[in-house]
Amino acid sequence: MVMTVPMAFDTPNHVVGADLREFLALGCRTGYYALERLAYGWGRGELIAALQAAGPPGDGLEERHLLGALVIEFGLRPWPDVGERLAELA
Repeated sequence: MVMTVPMAFDTPNHVVGADLREFLALGCRTGYYALERLAYGWGRGELIAALQAAGPPGDGLEERHLLGALVIEFGLRPWPDVGERLAELA
C-alpha cells in the first residue's frame, strides 16, 4: 500500500503496508488522517510513538466508534514496532 503526500516534494510516496489490511492496522489507533505526518521529518517520531501507544483510538467519539468497528470487522492488531516495520517496507 503506497501513501502519496503531494506536499512532501522530495519524497511524496511512502509504503505504509504490504496490503490494505496492514495499512488499516497501522492507523487503527490514531485514525488515518494523521498518517500524512510520516512523510515529513517534523512530527514523524511523535506520530510513530502515538501509533504504538495503547490509548483509546481516534480523537472524537464518532472516530473511536468507526475505528473500533474496523478493528472488529477486519481483526486488526496495531503494529508492535512501527518504526521497524516502516523501515522494512521502505
